[in-house]
Amino acid sequence: MPFLFCDIGNSCHYASRNDYSYWLSTNEPMSASMAPFESRDIPNHLSRCVVCESPTPVFAIHSQSQRVPACPDGYDLLWTGYSFVFTSADGGRGDQQSLQSPGSCLEKYHDRPYFHCKDHSHCNYYPNMMTFYLATLDDYSGFEKPKLLTLKAGTQRQYVSRCAVCHANLFKQTASGPSAFFAQVKKL
Repeated sequence: MPFLFCDIGNSCHYASRNDYSYWLSTNEPMSASMAPFESRDIPNHLSRCVVCESPTPVFAIHSQSQRVPACPDGYDLLWTGYSFVFTSADGGRGDQQSLQSPGSCLEKYHDRPYFHCKDHSHCNYYPNMMTFYLATLDDYSGFEKPKLLTLKAGTQRQYVSRCAVCHANLFKQTASGPSAFFAQVKKL
């Protein structure tokens, strides 16, 4: 586990509690036996990330349809993806994303975008872990009682909302975009 538990007596303990950690996964399939990953196999399931700085706020927009939404005028597209809301597991543990957060727009669709590790590096896609995506809405039935569906592998994506992650382009001159806003601020 990547945590140290430090107590009031200035003692710290590593891997001594029944803690859980959640990790963004790759497309590597889960083991057929559902046995925890071997330590040497964990890196194959562990997604990699890059942290970037932006001079302007970055935000996600969601269409609740299969259409990828366009960024507002004066904003540039960073990436498109699928609208991820939250995941849950043992005892209500889990993680959620604000829908305006770029973390709510996953570039690749995964049935299970996270795996979790229990104490002593027992890691897997456990069956009690559930993932929630923002669903698409039919233009005419969005406020009616939805029809119950069970979606099998390969058909889920058509029911998952698409999203885009955008940021303001400070150099794009538009009548109503961010450049016009900053021009007004400079005049003050």
